[in-house]
Amino acid sequence: MPLELNTIIPPAPTTERGQGLAISAYKKKNAVVYGNGLFVYARSIDGTNAVLPVHRNKFPVTATRVSPSQSYCASGDKNGNVVVWALDNEQNTVKIETQVTSGPIKDMCFSGDNQRLVAVGESTGNFASAFMVDGGSTVGNISGHTRNIMSCDMRLERPFRVATGSEDTEVNFYEGPPFKFKQGQKHHTNTVNCVRFSPSGDHFITVGSDKKIYIYDGKTGDKVDEIPCDHAGSVYSVAWHPSGSKILTASADKTVKLWDVESKKCLQTFKLQDKSVDYMQVACAYVNDVMCSVGLNGDLNIFAEGQEQPKAVLRGHAKPVTAIAVDGETVVTCSSDPAILLWANKTHAPEKSRRPAAKKMHGSAISGAVITDGKVFTCSMDDTIAVTSLDSAELTLLPNKVSGGPNGIVVMGGNLVITTNKGIYVMSKEGEELSKVATSYTPSCCATNGKVLLVGSKEKKVFLYAMKGTKLEQIEEIAEHKAAITAVAWSHDGSKFATGDQSREILMWEYTGSVKMLSGVGGMCYHNQCIKSLAFSPSGKRLVSGSIDTHVIVWELEKETRMKKEYAHLGGVNTVAFLSEDEVLSTGQDSAIRTWTITA
Repeated sequence: MPLELNTIIPPAPTTERGQGLAISAYKKKNAVVYGNGLFVYARSIDGTNAVLPVHRNKFPVTATRVSPSQSYCASGDKNGNVVVWALDNEQNTVKIETQVTSGPIKDMCFSGDNQRLVAVGESTGNFASAFMVDGGSTVGNISGHTRNIMSCDMRLERPFRVATGSEDTEVNFYEGPPFKFKQGQKHHTNTVNCVRFSPSGDHFITVGSDKKIYIYDGKTGDKVDEIPCDHAGSVYSVAWHPSGSKILTASADKTVKLWDVESKKCLQTFKLQDKSVDYMQVACAYVNDVMCSVGLNGDLNIFAEGQEQPKAVLRGHAKPVTAIAVDGETVVTCSSDPAILLWANKTHAPEKSRRPAAKKMHGSAISGAVITDGKVFTCSMDDTIAVTSLDSAELTLLPNKVSGGPNGIVVMGGNLVITTNKGIYVMSKEGEELSKVATSYTPSCCATNGKVLLVGSKEKKVFLYAMKGTKLEQIEEIAEHKAAITAVAWSHDGSKFATGDQSREILMWEYTGSVKMLSGVGGMCYHNQCIKSLAFSPSGKRLVSGSIDTHVIVWELEKETRMKKEYAHLGGVNTVAFLSEDEVLSTGQDSAIRTWTITA
């Protein structure tokens, strides 16, 4: 029985406050292309699927650009490298890889014949390069700026022209090829964040942190007009409608605006949630004729004319997913940034996801989550505990903290039990500390069947506790592992549990009031590295394990067989869970969420 990929929720784009983001439209797949970590993703704007990641850059991706033919993609990284690779074959064949700047690549553009590429970015010396995609030979000199270049674009029709915008507030214009400086203009009074040619090449538009929008002649580079702009914050991005009659702008004022170019009037303002800086808009694009934007929180917003709010929001985690909770159709995923996402329909309807609203959020990585009574409780490495209503999606921090850095949270006897590196806390759901166990060992993970608490330790032991009123009492100790305990899990009926350790061993146990190792099953050593997560299927006949080795293994406990999905998450698997008897969910260091189907 193999494990087959069912769905993937790709990570959100990596963003940076105070900076625009270069995303690109992949029209053939009706998708937006962006970077997260070392990967490039193409996410369908209808939310039905996502192109799998391509591991092309050696360092985190900072900019992407799809070629006019839609056959190639250029991805630039934080170390100034640019890779051009094929989009139209499964091997994603690399066409060229070269270093352009000493710092992050901020933007790139292809010539209309797909043969030339200009890349710009941050540097201590050369801010840009123009070169042939075949061979890498230089095709001009993109010079004249005195500070980092934030954006570039090329006229697709001959005669080719290049325009650039910089932190030095200048807009430079180049003729070619070979490209050479023609003129520089300083109409902007602050950073020029984005430069884009119209589809016809007759004009190009610039936007900046001075909240200005200027129109230039596409052949001469002369400024011809200004669009009166009522954005209340920096304008980070601009995109042309395929007809060339309208433009879209994204701003730090948490709005996206649609403009008519000829009349220079705003046709519509799309408003995002206005309570948090997370909703600043840092990028926008047209995918065919569909309007999209990206917020600072990584949300991919889809707009329709006539609707003030996005008609759909596609979410994902921008950082590694570190905790999950599953309750029926509801799935909650948490990440290290820290962010919490609430998913309906077992993550199969990504457009229906929600992001909790909060006046104050966790301040560090979320390390545990549990769902009870229509609420999700989460713990964070900053020692805070929070509760989020699944109905209203409102998050509130509980009044009291724990100490020592939490590593797990469960519900037992109607109260919360939190394990930290210093001990075990019992708290009411309102945040009142009821009792505390100052352990002589270092807790590393926990799980409960409702009556008995399992606590794994860095000292290679597993401890069992029972709840007496609001206090925990140790009832048993297991010392069979040879390395630190890293994962524990109970079966749904509470009759057995599994323990995993740092040396990749998984042991199975029966519990009938006392503990007994299950013969013939112990020593399940088929991972290559540390076990990170364990979970039982609803029937208890299957166990799923995830490891730093990037693999997910489903164990058939009665048949004593297993099925492995190698490289499920590059960088390592962080959490696993069963969504049903035949469906598994996994998350990892790649910030992606995947579901797998067990096929007969």
